[in-house]
Amino acid sequence: MWLLVFGGLLVAGGVTTWLATQTGSRSSEPAVAAPAALPPAPAAAAESGPSKAPAVTTVRSPTSGSPIVMDYLPVVPQLLIHLRPSDIWAADETRQEFVGTLGDLGIWLHEFIKSTTRFSPVEIQELTIAVNFGARTGRPDYAVVARLTEEHRPSELLLERIRGTLIQDLSQEVYESEGLAFMVIDRRTVVACPADLAEDLAESQGYGAVPAPEMELLVDRSDRGRHMTVLADLAVFDAHSDLV
Repeated sequence: MWLLVFGGLLVAGGVTTWLATQTGSRSSEPAVAAPAALPPAPAAAAESGPSKAPAVTTVRSPTSGSPIVMDYLPVVPQLLIHLRPSDIWAADETRQEFVGTLGDLGIWLHEFIKSTTRFSPVEIQELTIAVNFGARTGRPDYAVVARLTEEHRPSELLLERIRGTLIQDLSQEVYESEGLAFMVIDRRTVVACPADLAEDLAESQGYGAVPAPEMELLVDRSDRGRHMTVLADLAVFDAHSDLV
């Protein structure tokens, strides 16, 4: 399923440029002007004269955010998906048209976010999803970090949203609920993963996950200000093609 999600988001990622152009009024960055037409080519220079390289037009990125952070992730990411759900699922016509282009993938992603984080997409400012495919015949491990749009009382997070049971004998407070393990970092940050990764989750609070070597440069050059980012170690997919 995660490979299908990756492929679907790559296709959807091609629409993000359109989304940015439709929502320029929401961005602090000015719109990028189209490159001016090139002037007529000059007459051929003398054979002894030095040749000049053509001018290069640089197009500025529409966002300038910091790299995606790996904090609190208990798995080594081989597939990394970073979203800004409250922007993507915002209640305006342009955003709704974009979500519509995701089709069934958008419906699945909405339900996955809600069931895994216990918050609807419009309540989440940033969502980081990390997937590690592990052994070829095994089940992929995953974890999500939800950074919320607003602060919530700890009692609300634990009693009204997570509704879990405290797992004993761990270094941090981790709660189990419906097969998932949850850790509340602060009033705006919740981490979730499968319950069998609860111990790894507890140990992850003091450090960030280290991406696979093949992805490290991609993560360093990423921009968490983008609506959607998908990073992956494509070599891993050949070994897990049976999951497609």
